[in-house]
This record gives sequence, C-alpha cells and structure tokens, in this order.
Amino acid sequence: MASNDMFIRMVMSGDASPFLKEVVSAESRFKGALSGMSSRAARMELFDKLKEDAKTAAAEFFKLKKEADALRQAIAQSESPGRDMEKMLLATEKALTKAETRMGKTRGSLQDMRHELQAAGVDTKNLAAEQEAMSQRIAAVTQRLNSTRKVDDARQILGVQSAHDVEQQIHQVQAAYQRLVTSGKLSWSEQANAAMAMQQRVTELRGQLAQPIQAGLFSNIKSEVLGTIAAMASLTAAINATKSVLTVGGQYEMLQTQLNNVEKSAVLGAGAMDKLKQMALDTPFGVQGLTQSYTQLKNFGLDPMSGALQAASDQAAKLGGSQETLGRITLARVKPGRKKNCRVRKPCS
Repeated sequence: MASNDMFIRMVMSGDASPFLKEVVSAESRFKGALSGMSSRAARMELFDKLKEDAKTAAAEFFKLKKEADALRQAIAQSESPGRDMEKMLLATEKALTKAETRMGKTRGSLQDMRHELQAAGVDTKNLAAEQEAMSQRIAAVTQRLNSTRKVDDARQILGVQSAHDVEQQIHQVQAAYQRLVTSGKLSWSEQANAAMAMQQRVTELRGQLAQPIQAGLFSNIKSEVLGTIAAMASLTAAINATKSVLTVGGQYEMLQTQLNNVEKSAVLGAGAMDKLKQMALDTPFGVQGLTQSYTQLKNFGLDPMSGALQAASDQAAKLGGSQETLGRITLARVKPGRKKNCRVRKPCS
C-alpha cells in the first residue's frame, strides 16, 4: 500500500482536479483540523483515473483481439496466405498479450483502491457526494478557524490571553512550586517564600479570567445615557467577576498549599483536600475550618483521618456546630499529645 504522500505526489504530478488542489491547500493551511483529507481525496481521484485506465485497457485488448481473430480467419480461408499476413498476425498477437497483461494489472489496482476506499468509509459508487461532503467540511473549518484567528489577533493586539493560555501558565506555576517542595532541599522559610510567590503569581493569572462582557447587550438602545449606564454596569460586573475568582480561587490555592506543606507531598496534600471537601458536605463546617483542624492534629503527631478529625467535628456539631467550637475541641485533643511530647524531651513549664 502506498503512503499518503506518495498518493498525493502521484496525483498532483498529473493533471490534478481543482477539487484536489483545494483540499491539499486547505489541509496545508489548517493542519490537524483536516488531517488525512488530502490523502482521502487523492485516493478518490486516483480511483477515478484507474477506472478510466481500466476502460481504456479493456477497449484496447478487445480491439486487438478482434483484429487477431480476423487475421486468423483470413489466413485460414486463404489458399496461399502471404508472409506479410502472417507477420501482421504475429505482431497483433504480441500486442494482444501485452494489452491483456496491462488490463489485468489495471483491474487489480482498481480493485485494491476500491477496497481501500470502502474500508475508509467512502462510497465508491457515489464519489460526487463524498466530494460535496468534503467541500462542506472545508468551508465549515475555514469559517471556524478564520474566526478563531481573528479573535487571537485581537487578543494579541490588546495583550489579553485566552483562558486556556492562562490555565496552562497556572499549571506551570503550580508544577514549579511542587518540584521545589518535593525536592527536599528547601528550608521551611524557603518553602514559605515559595508558597507566597506561587500564590501571588496564581492570583495575578486568575485575575485575567474574569468573564468578558456579552456583545450586543444594549445594541438596540442608541441613547447616550443608556449607553453610559450599560458601560458602567458592564464594568461593575467585570470587577465583581474578578473579585469572585480571586477570592474563591485564592482561598483554595492557599489551603491546598497548607495541606501540601503539612503532608510534605503534593499527592498526599491533594488527597487530603478531596477528603476535606467531602467532609465539608457531610458536616456543618467549611473546608477552611476543617483544614485548620487537620493541620493542628497533624502538627501534633495525630492522624486526622484515623478518626480524630471526624470525632472532633461530630462533637462540635452536637455543641452547636460553630467553627469556633470545632477549633476549641481540636486544641483540647492535641494538648495531651503536646504535654506528652514535652515530658519526653524536658519537664514542661
């Protein structure tokens, strides 16, 4: 089976149709969006050419066969056939043999190409419909990507990054921080500085994710006063959206960083955050308060998820369910552990 590039070169080296040239040009411009279409179109065009070649080869074969049969009949009916007639028959029979071989090869190539196209989902009996479907897809991709490029150009002019680009940068910042934390080469103060730097950069990036103002909100109102009010309302909405992203996103980033530090592992920290989020759904306490209690228990040598945190939250819930109550109960649970540790090292004051 020939490669895709070979098929394209085979067809383009001849008189390629305008349709195939259009497909090759479109795939060159839009790359992955139309990946494989040039090869598909080239095979379809080659299939058409093979059909014509097969018809031509068959016509030539049957023409020569008819000539050879006529010569044989003439020689058989002649009482003294001349040498010229015999030479003509010999030449015709040689040409007939070559024509038969060529016809067989062309038919075989045509059959192979038919099987390839059918395996790719192409209806070889209706190539016109296949070409129409390709043209429609090219038109749709062209419209979509041209629109996207215009938006990208506008972003570049204004210096505005897409949400995808911002999220990628956030992931890169977080990954860089995790590499530092898990390296084991940073002191606690260096880890704290790294966490602050990471949080500051993530906050800056999340500030770029405020939702854009919907185009045409007051497109039918031409009053200058209403236009000014709409602009002020849009600006307020954008500011509020930014604040919301900074507040919610920033809190979770800080809590996640706190858990990563106490667990000394990004993986364990992420697992702890998932458990605390689930616990926040099942208890009257928020993720922030649960994270604080989790950290206190962990710092004094207790495993929060062995039942200590659940017991504290259950007791606090029975006493009113306030965050302050949860904090006092947690401290009461870690104090015995702290005194025990003090007695091991030195007398407690």
